[in-house]
Amino acid sequence: MLDAIRRVAPRISDYGDFTWEVGALSADAYANGRQLPGALFLRSAEFFILPDEPAKTPARQRFREKIEFRSARHDARFCSSTCRQWTYRLRTFSF
Repeated sequence: MLDAIRRVAPRISDYGDFTWEVGALSADAYANGRQLPGALFLRSAEFFILPDEPAKTPARQRFREKIEFRSARHDARFCSSTCRQWTYRLRTFSF
């Protein structure tokens, strides 16, 4: 995934460029059967879509369709508090 980001980085100068380029990486990953990278690229792009943009909700919904969220407590302490960790799993299989 880092190699893919490095390839598109020179074409990114603002949030719009980022969402476009990383969205294209997501589509390419899905088209090549790489479901987890596709979902993670999609989430990265969706994060930088402004809340009032029409593409925000469909991008978020597609990501949620592909990924199962499970919240788990992590025992690691940071500044006297317990960290919360997200565990991502593809809906189609576990790894």
